[in-house]
Amino acid sequence: MARGLIALAVIVALVVIVVALGSSKSSGDKPTPPATPNTPGTPATPGTPGTPSAVTPAVVTPVKIVIECEKPTKLEDKAPDGTVVMRIASVHMGKAMGYLEIPDGWMHSCGLDTTELKTGGGKLPGKAIYEFEVPREDEYYVFLRAKWFDSCGDSVFLKLDDQPYLDLRDDEGKISESEFKWAWHPYKDAAKMKAFKLAKGKHTFELNTKEDGPQFDKILIATDANSPAEDEVDP
Repeated sequence: MARGLIALAVIVALVVIVVALGSSKSSGDKPTPPATPNTPGTPATPGTPGTPSAVTPAVVTPVKIVIECEKPTKLEDKAPDGTVVMRIASVHMGKAMGYLEIPDGWMHSCGLDTTELKTGGGKLPGKAIYEFEVPREDEYYVFLRAKWFDSCGDSVFLKLDDQPYLDLRDDEGKISESEFKWAWHPYKDAAKMKAFKLAKGKHTFELNTKEDGPQFDKILIATDANSPAEDEVDP
C-alpha cells in the first residue's frame, strides 16, 4: 500500500513539473510581431543611401560695369581744322569729379540740319572709345550719366561694338529749356528699355558727337533694366 502511494506521488510530481515547464515556454517565447511597413508616400530619411539629394538652384549675380567717361581708351578730340570738339574737364561737387564734354559753340543751328547728322552717327568729329569686359553672355542695358546743356545740346550718339549708331535723347534732368542737372539717361527704343545681347569677353563702347554742350560722367552697362536714381552718382 505504501509503495502504491509513493508511486502515485512521483507520477503527480512529474505531471506538475511537465505542466510548469510548458507554461514557462509558452509565456517566454511569444512570437515577435512583424515590422510595420513604411506608409506609402512617406519621404525617405535624409542621408539614406540611394536617395537622390535635393538640388540647390544656382544664384545668378547681377552684373554692373561702370565706365568713367573721362578715361577713354581712345579719344579723337579735334576737328580737321584743329578745333577742340571733345575735352576732359572737372568740377568740385563735394569732391573733385572728372567728366568728358563736348564744348559749346562750335556747331551751328544745333547741328540738326547738317548732312552728317542726316546720315547718322560717326560722321561728326569727336569720338571717345572705351574698352570693357563682361563676365558672361547675357542681356545688358545701357545708361549714361550726363548733364545736357540746353534744348540744342541734349543728345549724343552711342555705339556698341560694330552695331549701328544709336541716338540717345531725352528730357531727364530738365529744369528748363536752357538748364539741366546731372541725371541718368537710359537708352530706350520706342520708349522701351533696349536689351543688348553681349557675349562673354571684351567689347567697345563709343560716344560720338551729335550736338555741342553736353557733359558725360559715367556709363553703366548692367543686367538690371532698372535705371539708377537720378541723383545716384555711384550705381
